[in-house]
Amino acid sequence: MKKLNKLFSIMLAVLMVLTVLPASATAEGDDAVNDAITVYLTLSDDGSFVVGNDAEETVMARVPITLSYFDLAEYGLEKYNRCEADSFENGGQYINDTVVEQPTLLHLMIKALEEYYLGGNKLEVGGDALSVTGDATSMYFENFWGHDSNFMFLVNHRVAFMTDNWSATADYVLLEDGMEIDIGMFSNYNFYFYGGFAYFDQTVYNVQVGEEATFQTMRSNTDMFGDDFGGDPTTLTGLDTVIYDDKWNQIDDVTDSVSQTGEFSYTFTEPGLYYVAGMDPFAGDEEDSSTAPAIAIVNVYDVPYIPSCLEGSVYYQQKADDPTQFRFIAEVSAEDVKNANSGMIVISIDGEEQYVSIKGAYKSLKANGKTINAGEGKCYVISPKVVVPDDAGEITVEFVLDNYDIGLSRTVTLLA
Repeated sequence: MKKLNKLFSIMLAVLMVLTVLPASATAEGDDAVNDAITVYLTLSDDGSFVVGNDAEETVMARVPITLSYFDLAEYGLEKYNRCEADSFENGGQYINDTVVEQPTLLHLMIKALEEYYLGGNKLEVGGDALSVTGDATSMYFENFWGHDSNFMFLVNHRVAFMTDNWSATADYVLLEDGMEIDIGMFSNYNFYFYGGFAYFDQTVYNVQVGEEATFQTMRSNTDMFGDDFGGDPTTLTGLDTVIYDDKWNQIDDVTDSVSQTGEFSYTFTEPGLYYVAGMDPFAGDEEDSSTAPAIAIVNVYDVPYIPSCLEGSVYYQQKADDPTQFRFIAEVSAEDVKNANSGMIVISIDGEEQYVSIKGAYKSLKANGKTINAGEGKCYVISPKVVVPDDAGEITVEFVLDNYDIGLSRTVTLLA
């Protein structure tokens, strides 16, 4: 998989960051910021995981896909550009023609098709790989992945909405780093009335050999005409639940161990990577299959698992003439950045979190007209401007790289 030095190289440019914290910070130089993110795609057909047409015959179960924004005009799909939109509360409609240069679910579907359905060839829109009609925000798939229009997608195991009671189409959904995307294709057109998407309460587990891992099976329903469409998930039981090794060889069938509430535990006796799958008992049945499968990844270690921590320092600036404005700067190892696939900044204000993809790293910054170089072998990762409410009590910013379990953070207690 590509590393961050391929996705957003450490910039040799000088980042302009003044002590007084201007409204925006800009980088100078030839290196443009890249919006590369990694999301996890699960694709199923009639309740079974799809097997890709790539040389490795990838099982499409939580497959990491790294992508950046690209111009949809390359595929004749520019009418589906994602533009700046009004808020969810105000209807979510586009408010201008300014294109948001951030990958959407449509970008992901194109990337996945080219890598895993078309064997690395460029997509030609209009065939069985991808055929669409309709207007922006009302895009309709006639074909996808050799299938017809009878499929549904979830984002982080939930229905994505444009506004209240109006689900979002793939061209509208903006992707963020680390998102879980499920696409379930069905032959049974009634799955819209009583089907669902299964998932586990965790997608990744880290355990030691001999340590018991506990799983809870959940379900998001697909009843588009019901009152709870897009609502809170429910517990799920009755799935065929199987343990596989990293080559997808079956290790164990734990179906009989699943409780009436969908909970079960399992103890792994050998180190390695394992898949835990929860499958519709009717998987593969074109008439009766109506549930997309659940998947979890379990990393089993032969020594006690010690979470890895990103090391470095976090500094912050507070605007002199407006103490509600902050910017946070992490100084970390340049090698850590290069070895990561993706990164994220988690901004928490009194417990309310927002997530921002890391878009660049810098060798130096400028403050009060002076260039400040990062330490030997280090670089700077810089948050966007953070504006806190006047009555906020605390702000925490965490810098996260996917090659570490625990990010680097700093908390600032705000004076009343």
